[in-house]
Amino acid sequence: MLRFFTLILKWPKTILAIVGILAVMGWHVSKNLSVDVFPDISVPRIVIQTEAGGAFSR
Repeated sequence: MLRFFTLILKWPKTILAIVGILAVMGWHVSKNLSVDVFPDISVPRIVIQTEAGGAFSR
């Protein structure tokens, strides 16, 4: 872990460039995702329709 922080302190511009490139690539990929990749978040509904023959006739 100490070696990791040593690298960050030794080459801050390189690390910043790598993080920036990864961020731009992630943004680009997220913008090009198709719509069917996202789940359908609509509220499920059930409609039950019945007919009672002769129930309301007089």
